[in-house]
Amino acid sequence: MKHVKTVFCIALLFCHSVFAHSLPVHPLAPLGHLAEHAIAGAAHSTTYPITHLPPGRYVVCVKAAGKDSTLNSVARKLHITVLDPWWNTWPAYVGYAALSSLLVWVTTRFFWLRGILKKENELYQMKVDFFTNISHEIRTHLTLIGIPVQRLEGAVHPNEDAVKLLKTASRNIDQMMLLVNELLDFRKIGRKEAMIYVREGDVIAFVRNCVASFEQLADEKQVVTSFTSNAETLSIWYDPGQLQKVFYNLLLNAYKFSPEGGNVDVSLTEQPGCVVVTIADNGVGIAPEHLENLFVNFFQVYERDSRNTGYGIGLALANRIVQLHGGTINVRSSTSGPRRGSAFSVLLFKGITHFNAALTVFNDGLDDVQPVSQPIGEAGVSRTLNAAAKYSVLLVEDNRELLDFCSEVLKSNFIVFEASNGVQGWEKVQEHIPDIVISDIMMPGIDGIQLCRNIKSDVRTNHIPVILLTAKCMVNHHIEGLSAGADDYIPKPFHIEILELKIRNMIATRKADQQKYAQSLASEPDEPQPREEDDPFLKDLHEIVWEQIGDREFTINELVSRIGMSKSVLYKKLRALTGMTVNDFVKMVRLQKASQLLKQPGITVGEVAQMVGFEDPKYFSREFRKQFGKLPKDWSMSFTNEHSV
Repeated sequence: MKHVKTVFCIALLFCHSVFAHSLPVHPLAPLGHLAEHAIAGAAHSTTYPITHLPPGRYVVCVKAAGKDSTLNSVARKLHITVLDPWWNTWPAYVGYAALSSLLVWVTTRFFWLRGILKKENELYQMKVDFFTNISHEIRTHLTLIGIPVQRLEGAVHPNEDAVKLLKTASRNIDQMMLLVNELLDFRKIGRKEAMIYVREGDVIAFVRNCVASFEQLADEKQVVTSFTSNAETLSIWYDPGQLQKVFYNLLLNAYKFSPEGGNVDVSLTEQPGCVVVTIADNGVGIAPEHLENLFVNFFQVYERDSRNTGYGIGLALANRIVQLHGGTINVRSSTSGPRRGSAFSVLLFKGITHFNAALTVFNDGLDDVQPVSQPIGEAGVSRTLNAAAKYSVLLVEDNRELLDFCSEVLKSNFIVFEASNGVQGWEKVQEHIPDIVISDIMMPGIDGIQLCRNIKSDVRTNHIPVILLTAKCMVNHHIEGLSAGADDYIPKPFHIEILELKIRNMIATRKADQQKYAQSLASEPDEPQPREEDDPFLKDLHEIVWEQIGDREFTINELVSRIGMSKSVLYKKLRALTGMTVNDFVKMVRLQKASQLLKQPGITVGEVAQMVGFEDPKYFSREFRKQFGKLPKDWSMSFTNEHSV
């Protein structure tokens, strides 16, 4: 019987009544190794229940006994076999072995495939990192090409043919920058690190400006461009910098694949809850079998007459950017017939609910970090500060050509120090205490971010403005640089005029701060304390001088010892913050204290001069008049008259 049916009864029937009076219980003996299993039942019962027999073979022996307890020599035997459960049979064990082998094989293959996938990902990342590093180097060399071209454009007479050649070179530099930025953006989006910084704006004006950027290319290829819209204005949320890449890519493809004398039609259609921007051309078109893979990374159409010179990145990047905006991009194309050509449609939704909150930053006023592609004109270069030549600039750049070029341009107006890496840069900062530091970010050893942190965390140098130059132009890189304490951030390639203007603006701001501080010392203070907005260094210096105000033996060396820096560093730092020498600063603080003491009645000018550390009363009176516009005596009398009134 099956193991699930091991509950049963054994009933005994006797042919002769003499044997029915006494029925002793005999054990149920198993055949084999199983233990005995007793039959439970009453001594005079003819029915014996048996429950839960383990699997095995059993024999039930029955002998009858008479009234005199004499056993019958003939025994009746009942053979019972309880089968093993299915999971305890040899076919089951064969299955277990097969499943175990399969599990081992699947596990081994899983880890093997995972290892292969990991190696492929590592190889892919190595390739992308390699191209990324090359892209950063290309940006640096584009700067070296672009800056001379920009300067030549400003130097050449407008009527000369050379201007056209320079503009062509400048336009191709900008185009190459777009390709480099495309590769960098592709890497970032591929690693799912991309964020979009959206703000509300007129998408119609935005698309119209994108189309206008290709006017020169359209004229060169004699392509007729049209722009239509069913609305005058339409406000939606979008990232201008990222969405520009989408439309630039689609427009560039449209012009590239359109024949001379062809057409590029851009239409913008407002629909309920969304807007659709369609860019159509009458070019060669795309074969139907290629449409499915058009937005796949590195996919290219290889045909004999194909004009495709790209790398299969542009459309994949555009598709991902549109997806980050919660929209879709579709294509309709034909290679023959009257509707030959391609039409790409970008659908963007209104409102903000469709954005992925984890990948979106909403901002009304964050400017895009874009490389400057248009010269600012000769007027920008001509604006100089008369005293600029006395200011020093430290250039930290690991590219020797760029370092030499920038140094050559800036040395006509500034004292220029050079460093080829971050370690040398930090040493030069401590040695020279320059007025401004201009540093690249990607450098061996100490990079620009760490150099900036070193400068801003050291009391000797934390007053020095830092401008960071870098090939990294994403907004998060911009934020990283500013978070490290940088005062400004310029992406490569850059206009040398822009760099010069930023330096001059920082110098002008520093001069304005110096004048404000000097005026605060020259004015009559209500409380003889430095202002809350003053630099902590100036507060400490002011307090030290104030404490020793009447000590004529107090020397500069003692002040240097108390403030904890060398005399040269103290001089340069104080000069940068206030425009004053150490002696001038001490004198100004003493005169400030004198103005307070002269308010008190019954005190003479000579006594005040002695109290604030002046040995010669005449010299004191002369300097006091320079500072406050009155002689000490007249200053004191003015307060005495006020109190008497």
